[in-house]
Amino acid sequence: MTNSIFSSTTVESGGPRTQAGAATQRRIAVAQLDIRAGQMSANLAKVRRTIREHRSADLLVFPELVLQGHLYSTAPRHEIIRAIQRTRSDVNKKMYAYARRFDCRLIFGELFQEGERLYNSAAYIDRTHIQRYHKTHVHWTEPFDPGDTLPVFGQGSDALGILICFDSAFPEAARVLALSGAQTIVVIAAIPRQFPWRYVLRRLTSIALDNQVFVIFANRAGRDYYGNSIVIDPYGDVVACAGEEEKVLQATIDLEAVTTWRNNEPLSRHRRPELYRSLTVR
Repeated sequence: MTNSIFSSTTVESGGPRTQAGAATQRRIAVAQLDIRAGQMSANLAKVRRTIREHRSADLLVFPELVLQGHLYSTAPRHEIIRAIQRTRSDVNKKMYAYARRFDCRLIFGELFQEGERLYNSAAYIDRTHIQRYHKTHVHWTEPFDPGDTLPVFGQGSDALGILICFDSAFPEAARVLALSGAQTIVVIAAIPRQFPWRYVLRRLTSIALDNQVFVIFANRAGRDYYGNSIVIDPYGDVVACAGEEEKVLQATIDLEAVTTWRNNEPLSRHRRPELYRSLTVR
């Protein structure tokens, strides 16, 4: 990859490969924010301001745990519960009001409690729903309970799946989402600087190319996080990358590219599921 690719902030995908019209184009905004752990009011204010300033986007994506910040295995459960309780109870209702008012879809990471279970979650909000995905592959440094479903949100070409950080290391999860109808896979993350970016980029490119989907990756910025939020098209090509500083990455993607590529290279119909059964028993 050249430096010019990684410095781009607003790029249109699809190019010469598809002649689809505006009906299949979507404006994407990836909010690569520098937030502060435990400062929920300040973080929420920054999220709301970002939504207002980029309300023309069709899909606005925020990083993992953007409201509360990250809690690691050293955090006792009562601290996690307290962090959830300190978050204003009307957050999701406010976000829903924003989605209805601006006619956009929002994805953001948050802590979530359901009974005795504590989740690292992604909220998906559109004009008609508030839905959640709970991180299914919990990193060994995290104190959360794992989710047990891989849902797809939205319909038709707008159908998307969500993965949270460590989930992206498991290709089976992305494949399930693609086979379930996802044409875009959104990965929200808080990947620290000590984990090499080149590995993350290879994983994200593999998800896009192997499953013929758009990949939208939202990572935290700041002292301990290197950002590099990115949009990758179904061919595995970089559409836009944010660099390391706090910013909102914008891109226009053409969802017709998914259909075009899947028609030209029909991978799904040539799968041999009978050969893969051992994956579910090991």
